[in-house]
Amino acid sequence: MIKRPKLYIAIIILCIIAFALSIIIEIEKHSAEASAITTFCSAVQGVNGCSIVQASEYSQILGIDNPIYGMVGFILLGALALISWKFTSSIARKLVIIGCIITGTLSSWFLYVQTFILHTYCFYCLIVDGISIILFIIGIMLLIKKK
Repeated sequence: MIKRPKLYIAIIILCIIAFALSIIIEIEKHSAEASAITTFCSAVQGVNGCSIVQASEYSQILGIDNPIYGMVGFILLGALALISWKFTSSIARKLVIIGCIITGTLSSWFLYVQTFILHTYCFYCLIVDGISIILFIIGIMLLIKKK
């Protein structure tokens, strides 16, 4: 069975990867080439799904790009996981569980939007959403272990 400290290390690593991918998504969104079908995403699925997803009305919440929320959220979640891993902070541990559950829930919404509303996918977004679902599962594991 996976011990609690290993789960926090996994959260930290996953948050670093998701943070880096969120930066890539934000850069690609504002790149001059974002509207051209020459990005990495177009090589994966044949059309520039990243541009379509990032230009949609679902790409922002309250006027702020979703990747910005991702960057802030993944840094906070990673920092809380680091605190929980290094120190005995029950508040940080509870916040990690809540953060993992929120992250997974939001990624489910973004996957729904890409699949059923936009009918196209952003490659980087799919990876971030996959990581978020893994974080959700880890959060549930931590919640179960806590009881």
